Amino acid sequence: MTNSPYDNLPSGNSDTSSPKSPAMSTPAPIATAPPVRPAPATATPATPAPIAQAAKSRPNKTKPFTGKLHYTRRKFQTCCGTEEFTLPFEESLLVPDTMPDMQEALFAEGKVQLPSHSSSGIITVFTVYRPINSSVIDVIKSSIPFNIGKLLDSTNFDTQASTQATAHPTTPPNVIATIADLNVDMINERKFLIKGCLTIKITRINPIELNILKSTDDENLLTAKSLTKATCLIHETTSNTEISQTITVNQDLPSPVKILKSINHITETHRQITSGKLVINATIHTNILYLGAPQDADSSDSTQTSAKTSIPSSITAKTDFTQFIALDAPDTDIDPDLIKITFDESGLDTIIETQDKFLLQGTVSSDIKIFENRSLPSITDAYHKKEELCFDLTAKPLQAIIETLTGEISSRELVDINPTQDTPICGSCIISSIEARPEQNRIVIEGKALIKLLSLKTDEAPSVIECTVPIRGALATGSIAPDTPNSRLHQCTPAVSITPAIKELWWNSINAHQLEVNLSLAINLTVCSEEQFTTIENLCFIDDPHPAPHIPMAIYVVSEGDSLWSIAKRYKTDVPTLAKLNGLAPDANPPEGAKLFVSC
Repeated sequence: MTNSPYDNLPSGNSDTSSPKSPAMSTPAPIATAPPVRPAPATATPATPAPIAQAAKSRPNKTKPFTGKLHYTRRKFQTCCGTEEFTLPFEESLLVPDTMPDMQEALFAEGKVQLPSHSSSGIITVFTVYRPINSSVIDVIKSSIPFNIGKLLDSTNFDTQASTQATAHPTTPPNVIATIADLNVDMINERKFLIKGCLTIKITRINPIELNILKSTDDENLLTAKSLTKATCLIHETTSNTEISQTITVNQDLPSPVKILKSINHITETHRQITSGKLVINATIHTNILYLGAPQDADSSDSTQTSAKTSIPSSITAKTDFTQFIALDAPDTDIDPDLIKITFDESGLDTIIETQDKFLLQGTVSSDIKIFENRSLPSITDAYHKKEELCFDLTAKPLQAIIETLTGEISSRELVDINPTQDTPICGSCIISSIEARPEQNRIVIEGKALIKLLSLKTDEAPSVIECTVPIRGALATGSIAPDTPNSRLHQCTPAVSITPAIKELWWNSINAHQLEVNLSLAINLTVCSEEQFTTIENLCFIDDPHPAPHIPMAIYVVSEGDSLWSIAKRYKTDVPTLAKLNGLAPDANPPEGAKLFVSC
């Protein structure tokens, strides 16, 4: 092995030093450097980018920075993370005067209506009960109002940034409200109690203004730059789609006489951008519980049939629809994965069309927000070749979407039942908890669903089968593997936001003592990273009467944590020169123990 011509020279990491020497063409008289650990710098070194920090305290004696810094102001709107709240509710309700007295409250099912850009919403509750002296069920539809104004006021919001970024008004936050728990208790034959809780997810979209350093006229000022990613809102709109779909009743089911309850869930199936339009394909999952007439009943006397011989039954259906949303930007400028779509199915209603058909009609409203990821140049550190420099390192938090994922999770659970219970006719599902976390090259999803199934048996009182179905699954991801040193997950802790939607709930009878319950969920995941945009401001020189001696040449032994930038900053040279002298790439990380030749 050939020795380096500098192997016999004193190490730059020794504790000895030499007077200033002129530049030399031979290595023999090279001066040694100060100790390996320099005095504390005026700002945190550049690699990696620092977390938000306060300005450093300044020395007592400073003098003005003589150069000029040229900044560019950038204003945009960005997501500021998602906060989750639990909102409990409790309401005493009355049985309507037109309905029979209550003998037993069986279960309650609900849906939430929260209009876009509003802080007030309605919980629509369907209470399934057994009337007195009757084995036929009935359903009470009730409305419970709620308000999230205090939650909106309590969420984190950068008011200073909002005030400064006057180019954009504050965009209303994206709010998703779902029922996490719902129970009913009978108080007396005319009164019952509904209690539960909502899960409220609030995503703020705040205006922000950044000062981006573009250039300086002082060639001796060197800055360490890095790219900070930020997800910006570039377009938002709403789209309404009229729905009119016939749902045919199978021949083996009774003809509908009265709809007891109808609940819809919407899941997205596909999206694409083509010919200047965003095309969204989605499916409406409809569950109807109704009273039906026997096939041999006289359909002309529906009132008598409903009162005496009604048969509770249920039907599920799927309705596909497509939305076309015009876009201003070219197709190539929009990433379909960075489009946030929120469906509102509160405008849908189900009616009986004929003796063997239902009609699903109304309006589906979609709130569409289009984002894009931008790379912003951050300044993470700086120094001056001729003077000791002091500056403020300011930071602002940003959020960037790393990846969006969609998929489906299926869960199955065996449930013990009483032999007297018949196969259920309808069911209710509430996702009481669900969370997602990164784990190696996948996103692991865990939670639980509370399911209540209505069981009816001829000439016997109705009953409810309750069970908890665990939700377990994972979606593969290729962008945040933690074992890869250069991966985004290795550099930060990502935040994973999950939005589940119920696709299907079905069950099969195993035997007289067991029931198989199956649940299918559509999963939408958004993986975000917390970023920090940093820049330098308020530069000045340190007026030091005893400056450190200039070291024109040295041999430096690389220590743990060293980078070409930190070494160049220490000797007031620059990274390209240091890299070229030692045959390294400017972005290389020198190995610990390596000897580097430094020439200033």
